Amino acid sequence: MSAVRFERGLSAAKSIKILSQSLKNPAYVWIFSRFRMLTPPRSLDLTAPAKINVSLKIIRRREDGFHEIETRMVPIPNVCDHLRVEWTDDGESGVVDLVCSEPGVPVDETNLVVRAVQELQSAIGKPFPALRVVLEKHIPSGAGLGGGSSDAAAVL
Repeated sequence: MSAVRFERGLSAAKSIKILSQSLKNPAYVWIFSRFRMLTPPRSLDLTAPAKINVSLKIIRRREDGFHEIETRMVPIPNVCDHLRVEWTDDGESGVVDLVCSEPGVPVDETNLVVRAVQELQSAIGKPFPALRVVLEKHIPSGAGLGGGSSDAAAVL
């Protein structure tokens, strides 16, 4: 069996090539097939930056009341919401429990974070385990800084 050498500074392409060559060797296939993560992560910490439109063009109003737009946005890196997505053992599969630090922010299906997770579940065709999303707001709600959509994008 040839040894696989891992070096600093390897390009991703070279690393993938080495790994794929190793997987042709039956001994490596056996080793990799037995490898499992001992402790899977139970949570994921995310950052959602505020953003500002530097250009905005409204193309048309759609039948659902929203507008089709062309826009160019720039993130504001020092103004961010923080989210923690936790996989919980209690709770119903496919249900998103959203908790928010700002009292006026809705935590039901009208929140873009909840809607994004529900749409993703629908798109892949199966529900996630019970999720709890803790949203720590630092982007002011309704200030035009895209906090809600940035939070939804971060969760996706």
